[in-house]
Amino acid sequence: MEHRMDYKNSLYEPSARVPLVITPFNVPSLTSAIGKVIPNVSSHIDILPTILDLAQASHLIPPKARGQSLLPYLTASPSAGSMRDYVAAEYHSNLGSTGSFMLRQGNYKLITFGHTLPWFNATSYVDMLFDVTLDPFELTNIASQNPDIVKAMFTTLETEFGGQGSLAAIDSLQMTRNYQRFEAFFANNASKATLLKEFESTFGGLSEETLETLVYRWIWWMGNQTRGGPVARPIRQ
Repeated sequence: MEHRMDYKNSLYEPSARVPLVITPFNVPSLTSAIGKVIPNVSSHIDILPTILDLAQASHLIPPKARGQSLLPYLTASPSAGSMRDYVAAEYHSNLGSTGSFMLRQGNYKLITFGHTLPWFNATSYVDMLFDVTLDPFELTNIASQNPDIVKAMFTTLETEFGGQGSLAAIDSLQMTRNYQRFEAFFANNASKATLLKEFESTFGGLSEETLETLVYRWIWWMGNQTRGGPVARPIRQ
């Protein structure tokens, strides 16, 4: 319930910071790693190359794999600069108002948002920079006081996801796909009765009239924004 949120619907530390536990069961070469605590950042994309490396099959790591093997942390102390010193993430979901992207590097975390739809513009959804060491609860956004740090971290984030403009492209694609999936399943292929039944199971306690109004209003707005015109089905039917 941090930040008045539930589930894992943000990139704040309570959602994004998850310990990775590795148990070297019957692996003699990793006996010395038992009980070792490693403070460096890692990501779930590191698990595949790590497992293949442990299986002495590092040659099978896909060339385009973005992760890195964490085995050097378990067997020795990696040389300076040999391991990635940041972790990047993105979040797109029907439970989030808009897309968000995160870079954690050193003491800093940058969270930036997708601005595809006009009501999630950069003025309303500003970049957030936190010093998670001095401000572990992420209560003070220091982005405006540190524009150079924000710029450098944003560049690293875009590089991680495909280069300049990649974040905007990803957000635009995800917004379009989310709407298309929703419209295909609910707006075109489902009857009114099926539509209301699906939403009643999620939004319990609302009257049928309220559900119907909210659902079709949302479809109409999204249709206007993603396709430049109203959807074929009217708000009320």
